[in-house]
Amino acid sequence: MFNSNSVKNKIILLISSFIIFNVIEYYGGDFVVGIVNNVPTGDLKLGVMLNDTAFKVFELFLAVILSFILPVPKYFKIIFSRRTVKWLIILLLSSILLSIFNPEHFWEALFIGTAAAFPEEFIFRGIFLGYLLKTFKSSKYGVIISLVISTVLFSVYHFGNIVNQNIEATILQMFGVAGIGFMLGCLYVKTGSLLIPMIAHFFFDFFLTIMNGMQVSYKTQQFDQSTISAVILQFLIFLLIGIMILKAKNSDYWRLTRLIYSENGKK
Repeated sequence: MFNSNSVKNKIILLISSFIIFNVIEYYGGDFVVGIVNNVPTGDLKLGVMLNDTAFKVFELFLAVILSFILPVPKYFKIIFSRRTVKWLIILLLSSILLSIFNPEHFWEALFIGTAAAFPEEFIFRGIFLGYLLKTFKSSKYGVIISLVISTVLFSVYHFGNIVNQNIEATILQMFGVAGIGFMLGCLYVKTGSLLIPMIAHFFFDFFLTIMNGMQVSYKTQQFDQSTISAVILQFLIFLLIGIMILKAKNSDYWRLTRLIYSENGKK
C-alpha cells in the first residue's frame, strides 16, 4: 500500500516538528505576551484580547516556518453547492439572532472566533492533516489514519491551556475538542476547501463566546458525573457528525484527496 520506511520517517518528522512547534510557541509566546503586558489598556478584556492577538500573530509566524518544513499544498476554493449555501445561511442567521439577544458579547465573540479559527485550521488541517494525507497516499485506510493522528495532535495541542486553568478543565477540554477536530478534518477532506473548516471553527467559538462571554480569569473544573457525561456526549456528537460528513463508503466524493493526489491539482 505504501513504503513503511518512508512513512515512518515522515511521521517522525511530523511528530518532531509538532513538539518543537509547541515548545517554541510556549516559551516564545510567553515572551511576546510578557512584552505586550507592559502596554497599559485600562480594561481587563481589552488586555486579554491584546495578549491573545500578540500570541496568535506569533503562532502564525511559526506556522509559516512550519509550512516550509512540512510542505503540502493548501486549497481554499469553495464549491458552492446547494447544501453548502444552506448551511452557511443557517450559521449566518443563527449568529445574527444570537447577536441580537447578546449584543454585549458581540465584539469579543467576533474576536475569539477569528483569533482561534484561522491559525488553528491553517496549522492542524492545512499543514498536519494535509501532510499526513500526502504521507499515506490515496487509500481510504490512509485517510482515516490521517484524520485520527491529526485529531490527536489537535487535542494534545490544547494541553498548553493548563497554564490558564486547572488540570481537570484541561483534560476535559482536550477530550472535548478531539471530536470537534475530527469533524473539522472531515469537512476539509470532503469539501477540499480549508475555508470551510475555518468558517465552521469560527462559528463554533463565536456561538460559545456570545452566549457565555469571554473568559478573562483562571478556569476551574472538577471531575463529576454530569460534567464528564456532557463532554463524552459532545465528543460523540461531533464524531458522528464527522462520520456523516465523510460518508466513508463514498470516498470518491472526497474532494481534498482528489486535489492532493492529482498531478494537476492546483491551490
